[in-house]
Amino acid sequence: MQRLTLLFHSQFLLCWKFTTPSAQSLSGTSNPGQLSCLRRSEHPEKGYTLINHVIATHTVTCPIDCTWECLRDARCRSFNYANSGKTCELSDQSKATAPNDFEIDLFALRLYVKMVEHVLTRQQVSYYVSFVPRTVRSCQQLKTLGANHNGIYKINPDGQGVINVYCDQTTDGGGWTVVQRRSRPYKQSFERTWVEYRVGFGDLSKEFWLGNDNLHRIASSDSILRIDLHRTNGQKGYAKYGGFRVADETEKYRCGMTSYEGNIGNGFYGNTDPKLNIRGMKFGTPDQDNDKHPGKCFPYGAWWANQCGEVNLNARNGPNWGPWTSQPYLNLSEMKVRHGGDLHRTNGQKGYAKYGGFRVADETEKYRCDMTSYEGNIGNGFYGNTDPKLTIRGMKFGTPDQDNDNHPGKCFPYGAWWANQCGEVNLNARNGPNWGPWTSQPYLNLSEMKVRHN
Repeated sequence: MQRLTLLFHSQFLLCWKFTTPSAQSLSGTSNPGQLSCLRRSEHPEKGYTLINHVIATHTVTCPIDCTWECLRDARCRSFNYANSGKTCELSDQSKATAPNDFEIDLFALRLYVKMVEHVLTRQQVSYYVSFVPRTVRSCQQLKTLGANHNGIYKINPDGQGVINVYCDQTTDGGGWTVVQRRSRPYKQSFERTWVEYRVGFGDLSKEFWLGNDNLHRIASSDSILRIDLHRTNGQKGYAKYGGFRVADETEKYRCGMTSYEGNIGNGFYGNTDPKLNIRGMKFGTPDQDNDKHPGKCFPYGAWWANQCGEVNLNARNGPNWGPWTSQPYLNLSEMKVRHGGDLHRTNGQKGYAKYGGFRVADETEKYRCDMTSYEGNIGNGFYGNTDPKLTIRGMKFGTPDQDNDNHPGKCFPYGAWWANQCGEVNLNARNGPNWGPWTSQPYLNLSEMKVRHN
């Protein structure tokens, strides 16, 4: 009788072992029991599949049967198993012999198996599988799961369905979902209709527009938009916009942003020339004129517009960025998005704090919080200070109707937060977020709290 053991190594990683004690003939169609001394990979990789080398496909009932099919075929060096459809794909190559065909496949829920030895009296097989939930929402999340290479991936930004995207995992820390790319000699036409811009067009590995519906799904809440431009003389420039959002089609994909940094000039807002101010403006195409100009800003191409302008990365003959250079001198443009935020001062300064070992208990413990380490540039407002007002580690959450702190009075007649003796830190304060070690609420434009697993 064969034994199957399931080992949990992390939230996502599942490794399997199975052994069989007896040796039977290899001529039958059932698992002959030749697998013993099975071992797992010392450093498992997550959710990959080998493509372009399939020599046979079988429908099986489980991974063990797929292993048997590979053992029966002398050509087989590895296989992919997909639980959906119980599909077993045998390959005559492996990751080692065909590394360029070894790809991440987080959504197919496949497992890649390399046959370590073909010895009939003793088979050693090592394989791994990554079960990643269908809630992988961004290239940023994929990056945390080990997808460190640029390429085409699948994400589900809002839980409404999977889309293919190109992830830039190397620029500026990675985690960027690329939503537009153009490169010389500009073979892809960007003279498209409203519907085409809505659904997207082009080739994700070359030139494309991801689609306004998808852009809204990716950037419906505060995000960071990064624009990379390359001049023909080799110069490279960028712009980054914080608080970037795109509304849905009912609002004509109106865009918004709150902050700018970069070296190519702010082509979106903050200029005395209304042509360069598109913050809050609607998207327009040749067949939908949604700008404030009496004429038509987009007889060709498409973009957001106020009074027409000098910026349009979807222009007919190539991308325009008037504050830096016009299209005859650009070789490449890319727009990419990832989630972001932290604390922004009104003077444009941005800061952050990161707490390791962060935990929140359940309601029976009044959502008591804990953390073990701090790094950042805004001061440690949670613990480690001699002032008890700044120490909330291990403290309970309080609201106007639940006073759970150690102060004799009420810390939260308005707002809500964790507290010891009341304090100078409360991102939920009545009149705006407080972070006393850095600045008080009249001088903060934005605060965000976000969590991820280590």
